[in-house]
Amino acid sequence: MAIVSGAYANFLGSEFHDAFVDIGEDLPREYPQLVTVKDMEYQTEKELQISGLGSVAEKPEGNDFITDEPDVGGTKTYTAKAFGLAVQITTEMMRDEQFGVMEGLNAELARAHNNKLELDVASIFDDAFTTTVVGFTAGEALCSTAHVAIDGSTNANRPEPDVGLSIAAIQDAITTIHKHKNERGRHTVLRPKLALVVPDDIHVAREIFGSDKAPDNANNALNSLIADYLQWMVHHFQASTTAWFLLSDKSQHGLTLRIKDSVEFFSWFEYRNLSMYIASWDRHTQGYNTWRGVFGSK
Repeated sequence: MAIVSGAYANFLGSEFHDAFVDIGEDLPREYPQLVTVKDMEYQTEKELQISGLGSVAEKPEGNDFITDEPDVGGTKTYTAKAFGLAVQITTEMMRDEQFGVMEGLNAELARAHNNKLELDVASIFDDAFTTTVVGFTAGEALCSTAHVAIDGSTNANRPEPDVGLSIAAIQDAITTIHKHKNERGRHTVLRPKLALVVPDDIHVAREIFGSDKAPDNANNALNSLIADYLQWMVHHFQASTTAWFLLSDKSQHGLTLRIKDSVEFFSWFEYRNLSMYIASWDRHTQGYNTWRGVFGSK
């Protein structure tokens, strides 16, 4: 669809002194705080899950050693998709438009791409309680009450039933995380560092994380979460109005945004219709391999 002067007649003459464009600062990028951003060498890439060893076994005198070996788990495939947007502006519109709006469309294309990246990363959390997107284990959601490890044991990274954001919910989540075992049944703790909340819970989050006093106690009791050094942030791009998450350090969880081609900008003039085209394009994908390092409730 071309931007033609007839559809923007008010931009051409002297009747209006200025054009009012959307105001407000762009949100700082949120996704770099939530996921590891990786470059893709190939359009499709696969990852393989492999465990460590179990615990040592008793070895009676004179008996052979019991042997062990890493166990191979599932695989995860990432395939980059292409995304793009273009604007067509006629020569008449470029020459006659009075407010410089057309000149600012390059910046709008950049904002459109950034918004897409934010929404795609947010989709990891939006789909965290469904099997729309899975990791190494087919049929398991990112947040589940019964993750099956390679050795057959189970772990939970979701309360049952789901609970709203509260100091008790965060305390219970941290307790559950401390009880997690790895793929071979050894205790391992990926300590949460970041609490992720939606805008609807911003005031609750301030009460929970913003004071050294317990928000649910009138006797100046200590807020036990202070010792966990949890940071928190509002995630503006999730669709949910109630979901919350705890994330370990990015180096310890498997949430990723994978870039095959960073955003590129193009422009060309088409003489057949006397129009200028500006366009932007990139290729990326997002997802996760392991649920470990994530705890969530919807």
